[in-house]
Amino acid sequence: MRCPRCEAAQPDTARFCSQCGASLQDADSTQPDITRTFSSPMAELESGSIFGQRYSILEQLGRGGMGIVYSARDEKLGRVVALKLLPQTMLHLPEVKERFLQEARAAAALDHPNIGTVFESDETEGRPFISMAFITCLDLKDKTTQGSLPWREAVNICIQVGVGLEEA
Repeated sequence: MRCPRCEAAQPDTARFCSQCGASLQDADSTQPDITRTFSSPMAELESGSIFGQRYSILEQLGRGGMGIVYSARDEKLGRVVALKLLPQTMLHLPEVKERFLQEARAAAALDHPNIGTVFESDETEGRPFISMAFITCLDLKDKTTQGSLPWREAVNICIQVGVGLEEA
């Protein structure tokens, strides 16, 4: 199936586009969406900027279909956090905003050493966000670029991931 908005290929079981977040449930509909609110693309946060009068942005860590993650200093609590925000280009899609907030509620319900802790979920400046534990570690992708992992280390990582998934 193809996304009706951005034309990206999607699995038949997908409910939302992995590229732009559009709902795929109405993909077969022949009626145009005449009520959509258009928003002009705005610049994302830059290092040194302040979000929500509380978070000093340090750097962008990554981005995906449902969010942009930054490392930020929580000035109120004096700690570095991972701050996930819904991209500006998706703020006009109520179903995407609801999915983002549902993710925050689900993650906040988990309390386990193998799962990052959610500190806060809210909306400020018209933008939903999730503040969570910032965990410093070597990315698994980076670790495997140097060759295969020793089998004991690979098994240990798999066990930790499995235990976290079981909890979730």
